[in-house]
Amino acid sequence: AVDQVSIVEVIRQHVAAVPDPSLHAGLRESIAAIRRGELQKNIVWCLHAGLAAVWAKAVDDATLCADRVAQAGTRTDWATSASAWLHGLILEAAGDGKGALAALRAATAATITSMPLYAAHFHVDHARVAHLMKDTQAAARSLELAATTYQQLGATSYLKRVDEIRRNTESIRVAQTLA
Repeated sequence: AVDQVSIVEVIRQHVAAVPDPSLHAGLRESIAAIRRGELQKNIVWCLHAGLAAVWAKAVDDATLCADRVAQAGTRTDWATSASAWLHGLILEAAGDGKGALAALRAATAATITSMPLYAAHFHVDHARVAHLMKDTQAAARSLELAATTYQQLGATSYLKRVDEIRRNTESIRVAQTLA
């Protein structure tokens, strides 16, 4: 039950778009126990713990979680992409835009049918980083794919975020044209 609460809290903060880096503090002990080989957690927990670790800029913990998710890649259709997503976010946090873009591109390469909401998240982050790296065509494609999925799922808060990204992208493009 405690693991489920942790997962739900990460999801809640992701939906609200106000991730709290302190959430990682409650997961740190479990991640350390995993590192020592004293504890096992399922890949869904590792995915969300990794995301919380990224928010806290706890690179070692985020990497451990991403690697644990990757180890399940042969058993699920989404683990390899989810691990690439986490690695992309880790690289972005470390200031490696090219590495982040490559990892996020890998995250969006597969068609993931079992976790479409997360596949859309992968596309949003890919679009954001692609835009920052001046790959506007890839950014637009990923945003469109994310928006379509969010719309099909009725994920209105995420659709609003996509619209906000589109508006901000257009504002930046107009400002660059006027400069």
